[in-house]
Amino acid sequence: SCVGLAGSHALLVFTSANPIYSMVLLGIFYSVCAASLWPCVADLVPEKIAGTAYGLMQAIQNAGLAGAASITGMLQDKYGNPACIKFFGGCVAFAGVLSVLLLIVDLRTGMKLSRRKKPGEEDALLGNGTDNKLSGDTSGVAHSLTRPEAFTSVATHKLVAADFASEPAPPPNKPRSSTTIRSGYFSRIGIGAPRN
Repeated sequence: SCVGLAGSHALLVFTSANPIYSMVLLGIFYSVCAASLWPCVADLVPEKIAGTAYGLMQAIQNAGLAGAASITGMLQDKYGNPACIKFFGGCVAFAGVLSVLLLIVDLRTGMKLSRRKKPGEEDALLGNGTDNKLSGDTSGVAHSLTRPEAFTSVATHKLVAADFASEPAPPPNKPRSSTTIRSGYFSRIGIGAPRN
């Protein structure tokens, strides 16, 4: 995506092509960049601090946007539009260098980011669908909340059924009403639902 972004900027600076083509390419390649960058957090950071990691990424991105806006304004005032585009191209080139360094570090430390699953290989966390938490055994419900399959509709249905055994659980594809959720919460904490 960094190569595509650099090419889009080069198309703006060094050719007389209609800028719409470059802007469309910028949108596509930026989308690819963001779509590949943000999921890396889930692969690299422990689940306990994933929220903090995402917040830190967002803060750094916004600080970069604020700084880039100031620099772009100064460049535009002094040197005009081509200088701004060259600045953005330089930022993309720097991001490309960092991407290559990240790939090198990933290759040296076990390939968490670039590992491809072999055909038929199951994800170790997801299991093969015969996990006892999905088949009705609700022992260890707290442990299952740390596993990705706990957030699928079937697993959620099983966990809800285990936690709110006093009320009938809806089928996994039918959303629960706010009254059902509230009543289940009140029964869990040991108080009766308020009467209206």
